[in-house]
Amino acid sequence: MTKIKSSAAAGAALCLAVAAAPAAAQAPWVSTRYPQDQTRWWWDADWWEHGRMRVPANHEVGTRKAAYRNGDVEVPVEIFVPKGSGRFPVVLFLHGRRGVDPVTRLAPLRLAARGFVVAAPDLYSGRFIEPFPIRHDAALEDDAALAIDFALALPEARGQAKTCLVSHTRGGYYALKAMVTKQRQAKTACYVSYYPHWQHPEA
Repeated sequence: MTKIKSSAAAGAALCLAVAAAPAAAQAPWVSTRYPQDQTRWWWDADWWEHGRMRVPANHEVGTRKAAYRNGDVEVPVEIFVPKGSGRFPVVLFLHGRRGVDPVTRLAPLRLAARGFVVAAPDLYSGRFIEPFPIRHDAALEDDAALAIDFALALPEARGQAKTCLVSHTRGGYYALKAMVTKQRQAKTACYVSYYPHWQHPEA
């Protein structure tokens, strides 16, 4: 009995000693270091530590009309341009099933107010397609691809090799088809879509 008690006491003492000892430093499992971790351009200490966000730039916005062609079809485009000095990157906005109307126009308008030149083609008007179509017209994929070329050919895009595609609902599908099937990925820097359709609209 005495031997058992002393073994239990020794075990308890050992556990206390281990618990009291400082934990040995261990190397992290992953030691990859990325360039953005060196410069930390993405880090906003003011927001993280104090909850404060920077006030975004606000610009008055002007618009102008233009068009581009796909064979015999002329696709109308509205171009939203921030007023003021400086260069503003050119992006492309591709509408969804509702087409272009006063509600849809708010998306490119708001982007332009933040400091982007926005080319917004009306893909449906060029082909006399009514808003909210059920059937998918594959020719719109070509029209969307040519819209990328058009946006990068604007005077404001001089020296800009790539553009960003912004879209919503079915416009997300048009953008994907333009990039992948129509081989415009090399001209695309980013893809942003609200509630995008990522499969065939008739699936």
